[in-house]
Amino acid sequence: MIAKVLLASAVTVAAVYTHAAEKPLVMVKHTVTDVEVNGKQPLTTLLIPKGWKAETKVDWTLASLHIPYTFSTKYTAPDGDASVEFPAAVEGRANSGPFGNDGVAPSKDVLEALVVFARRHRPNAKLKMLDSNATRVAREQQGVETTYLQTGTIVVSYTEGDREIVEEFTGALFVSSMAANGSATQYWALNDLRSIRSGKAGFAAAKAIGAAMSRSSRTTPEFAKAVDVARQCVLKVARRKGELQGLVYEMWKQTNRECNDAWRKTCEER
Repeated sequence: MIAKVLLASAVTVAAVYTHAAEKPLVMVKHTVTDVEVNGKQPLTTLLIPKGWKAETKVDWTLASLHIPYTFSTKYTAPDGDASVEFPAAVEGRANSGPFGNDGVAPSKDVLEALVVFARRHRPNAKLKMLDSNATRVAREQQGVETTYLQTGTIVVSYTEGDREIVEEFTGALFVSSMAANGSATQYWALNDLRSIRSGKAGFAAAKAIGAAMSRSSRTTPEFAKAVDVARQCVLKVARRKGELQGLVYEMWKQTNRECNDAWRKTCEER
């Protein structure tokens, strides 16, 4: 039923792309698979326009407990005029304390983060801001940890050859801050990214298609389980690393005591 509603919506708003004689747009179910690892494991399912080209890249980095993988996928119209892309999340960490600062601090808000991302994503384009909208802010505090989540959208235009391109970027900025004993740590991520790109004349149709694709997207149980297992592995490594760091510290203290005792004994003997 949901698929029929989305299909009707997409066909109504975006029935034609370049020629009036083209047939109405048909949305078909597409399964995104992890081609490189795990034997084409299904990741998500969604509706995409029939005939569109799909490109997917998945990398299980295990670099973060929050996002233990990078995942990006791009869908392009047969004529190349329009595309809907779900880029990989961007994340970072910033530390500050009495001995200095390191890492990369998060943007002040989601709109600034999206502008930074758009410039990096389209490094050769001179972007002109057409619209921006920060849609939601959520803050929570649990003990010494404060979390911040904001979603937003920016719309930019730029010239590509002799065409004017319009592109919409949507994403969510998540920031987790912890402060204790004169030090502070911030983990941040710009995720749930989506880009809708088209020539200026076809942007409204492309936007309708992109919205329908996003609403129809569903994570498979297999992928959800794989992400949970990956997070548990990252957590296990982090805990083991903490244990080893504690062991090294205790060995250092013991070595320091033994050296001091030996030095004191030598002085007493003299």
